[in-house]
Amino acid sequence: MYTIYVDTLDYLIGVNLIISDWCKVTPVRAAPDFNLFLYDPSGNLVASSEGTECQEDIKFFLTVTGTYTIKVYSYSGDVDYVLDVSN
Repeated sequence: MYTIYVDTLDYLIGVNLIISDWCKVTPVRAAPDFNLFLYDPSGNLVASSEGTECQEDIKFFLTVTGTYTIKVYSYSGDVDYVLDVSN
């Protein structure tokens, strides 16, 4: 879980999850599957990405200011990842 505080509605939130070890999958080791979720300050799910590729992306146009929560969930696998957040 990660949080980001937003004090203006002039921008959007962009979140990129890059699974850096995804390309290192071998036939013996299954590909990892990570999902990405964004919650508004009230705890409502406002955006998600649940693909099976090496990158998950979310773009969300802000509706309220406050603290947004980003949840990275490993559906399967345990590998390193990079999370890039911009607003």
